Amino acid sequence: MSQTSNAPFRRTLAATVLAGGLIAFSPATAADDEPVQAERVAVGQEVPGFSLTGTDGESYTPGDLEGEKNLVLIFFRGTWCPHCRKQLGELQSRFGELQELGAELWVIAPDKPEKLAAMREERGLEFPVLEDPDCEVCRAYGILNEKSGTIPHRTYPHPTAVVVDKEGVVRFVRVDVDYKVRPAPEEIFDVLRALP
Repeated sequence: MSQTSNAPFRRTLAATVLAGGLIAFSPATAADDEPVQAERVAVGQEVPGFSLTGTDGESYTPGDLEGEKNLVLIFFRGTWCPHCRKQLGELQSRFGELQELGAELWVIAPDKPEKLAAMREERGLEFPVLEDPDCEVCRAYGILNEKSGTIPHRTYPHPTAVVVDKEGVVRFVRVDVDYKVRPAPEEIFDVLRALP
């Protein structure tokens, strides 16, 4: 099952020297040193907006598709993850089917643009690959892997699939806490087939 972040604060201790040399300790909030993660994106809500740059230099914003196309968002851990690369290959092999269902596919990762561009070219990906360098969109969707920050300078999301309809409403969310597990393309296609 998915994990949720009900703890909006990361606890640390801040010391204050009081008169007479006494030291008082108080908790410091995440606002003191890092962004706080939002509630996890849920079916039925309006898709959280964002604007990210793709490896093609274009800007991508979900609201630009409203009224025209359904949208599939795939959040992946990074170009270094073999399970992520496998999932992207599976989606590429069925990309034509996804387009026939009237949907766009955007994939999002916190990697550097040059790494994402190299992976896109190497794997022959026809869909946009977007950079979320500081995991701001991951946090806004509530899917940041809280344990990922234990690796210096590396934060990343839980592998996540989100389907958004033409009206900008979230119709499917799957967050896989087990990094080895991903939805089969057919699971996503079944959701798209059921949309008007």
